[in-house]
Amino acid sequence: MRYPSVIAIDGPVASGKTTIGRELARRLGYAFVDTGVYYRAATIAALDSGTPLDDEAALTRLAQGLVVRLGDEGESVFLGGADVTSRLRDPDVDAGVSPVAKVPGVRRAMVAQQRSTAEGGDVVMVGRDIGTIVLPGAAKVYLDASPEERARRRFKELAGTDQARSETDVLRNLKMRDATDSGRADSPLRVAEDAHRFVTDGLEVADVVERVLVALGMEETE
Repeated sequence: MRYPSVIAIDGPVASGKTTIGRELARRLGYAFVDTGVYYRAATIAALDSGTPLDDEAALTRLAQGLVVRLGDEGESVFLGGADVTSRLRDPDVDAGVSPVAKVPGVRRAMVAQQRSTAEGGDVVMVGRDIGTIVLPGAAKVYLDASPEERARRRFKELAGTDQARSETDVLRNLKMRDATDSGRADSPLRVAEDAHRFVTDGLEVADVVERVLVALGMEETE
């Protein structure tokens, strides 16, 4: 059997894409790419340069000159030559990433880099428009969970860090992100018609990975 060499995983924030995608890639021996970090890196660049987050022309020009590189199997993110990994979840980046990511020119610049990364195959790529826009020929998975479950996950993830905030604030920010991601005119978050959809509330990571492997016909691969 020929297994798909490129797997796209989409879904809203904190739906489990990164955790599931990373474990799936490990099981298959594939590279793992979280495309969300491209837009977070672009947001860091905008904040550092003082580029207004409501100036689409300026953000587009900025994005066209950026080079985002992943290292350490997707664990580290470099913007130009600078390691920005520790800043990706800063509150100002959380607040700014959706306005930056909805700019068509920014998306075109980042999508070009994402496609280049996937050209070699044997990759699991996660995001919000991977199966619909970035890699429409990939095997597609869509992960979802209730807003409350996703807020609990993000709250737990941030607890004990300098980005910690209340669960109420996390839920509010998450719902705002959902509205922006689903409502943007360019590459909105949606389920591809041929995607395998899974709701991850109450499921362990291993359970979801097994279901994905079965759905993709890859259950014999360990």
